[in-house]
Amino acid sequence: ERKVVLGKKSGVDSVRLKAEELGLDVPAERHAELLAAVKALGTAKRRLVTDAEFRKLVEKGAPDVASP
Repeated sequence: ERKVVLGKKSGVDSVRLKAEELGLDVPAERHAELLAAVKALGTAKRRLVTDAEFRKLVEKGAPDVASP
């Protein structure tokens, strides 16, 4: 069984597929924002982003983006 992994070399399609894999409803306009957050986190941690970390990014929003 294949799974989508996220890290500093991920693309927008990886973000979309991971959201689908986890059953998360992420609007297309947020994919680029999440991709930037995934790349930053993957680079900072020097490893792949976990499912739990990705869920947190989706739920809370990217750290550098203010919530309305």
